Amino acid sequence: MLLFLREGRFVIFWLFLLHVFWTMKLFDISCDIMHSRLYPDTVPPRVVVLSEIDASSPYRVSSLCADLHTGTHIDAPLHCFPDGKGIVDIPLDRFWGRCIVVERNGCGTPLPPASDGVGIVLFKGCREFPLSEADCRSVVDGGYCTVGCDDITVGAGDGEYVVHRFLLGAGIPVIEGLCLRDVVPGVYWLSALPVKIDGAEASFCRAVLMALD
Repeated sequence: MLLFLREGRFVIFWLFLLHVFWTMKLFDISCDIMHSRLYPDTVPPRVVVLSEIDASSPYRVSSLCADLHTGTHIDAPLHCFPDGKGIVDIPLDRFWGRCIVVERNGCGTPLPPASDGVGIVLFKGCREFPLSEADCRSVVDGGYCTVGCDDITVGAGDGEYVVHRFLLGAGIPVIEGLCLRDVVPGVYWLSALPVKIDGAEASFCRAVLMALD
């Protein structure tokens, strides 16, 4: 009888998971590396075809030449600090989990504190309203562990470097180059795992949001 109950609960659990994954709505919030806006003076990415499928090769093989800060990518503390953590040194749970999408409108809307397992905040509207040092202080004081923005860089103008150092100095990685155009503010599940590149200060990522309701 006990075994039956355990097996029954196991089946119900997997049926629940199948229902969730079958009905969930996904948002691809990544920018294409080859077609994204570039930071000034960045060399455009190139795909070099090393071999085509022909009589001499059964495979197509290509090489990618691109700045690690191209497209949707993650900045690690090593980006601003010589002794900072590289991208492989940051726990993966910083890029996977519940997150909140907040729309910036220039009115100084207060950032709610991290709660209920939500430790990641993604800012929408950063191209029009870049993050300031005060915004970063709200992120740190609010208890968030990861920040994302929908511009090619966090901050702008003279404040860009200040914002980078503030967040990365607090050990908060920054996801830049997100595409949040079709995402309404709210709570989601984020997957934005970085490509594993030892010794790198940044890495490409494929960022996806999953609706939770």
